[in-house]
Amino acid sequence: MSYLEELLPEFRKGAKIRLSTWDKGAYIVINKGLCKDYYGDLFDFETFDFFRENWELYQESEPDWDYIIKNKCLCWFWDGEKDNNASMGCLGEVYGEKYNSFRSREGTRWNHCIPVREDEVTFYEDRKDE
Repeated sequence: MSYLEELLPEFRKGAKIRLSTWDKGAYIVINKGLCKDYYGDLFDFETFDFFRENWELYQESEPDWDYIIKNKCLCWFWDGEKDNNASMGCLGEVYGEKYNSFRSREGTRWNHCIPVREDEVTFYEDRKDE
């Protein structure tokens, strides 16, 4: 999760952003110089929106869960609010009618899962231990 100011460069380039607490298909985007919501209506930021830490880039579609499991991609897991109790690990299983339940490789069950973005972590795989 990010502060709004951290996502502004991508937002200005046309990326869709959202608050993590919004409904699944909800987002805002800059369209012809105006901030609009997913219905095309103007979106007005409130003062407190700039102090929230739960802004994220909007993902158009469901991730390829099979690819994520097979390649042991790093994921965020959480129940309720992501900011309060997120855990990182590898996805082991996705189940439920609309992929609404997730199990990490360690066996913990979660209500939410999303792959970790490159800008959220630093990998040191090329670094040699001394």
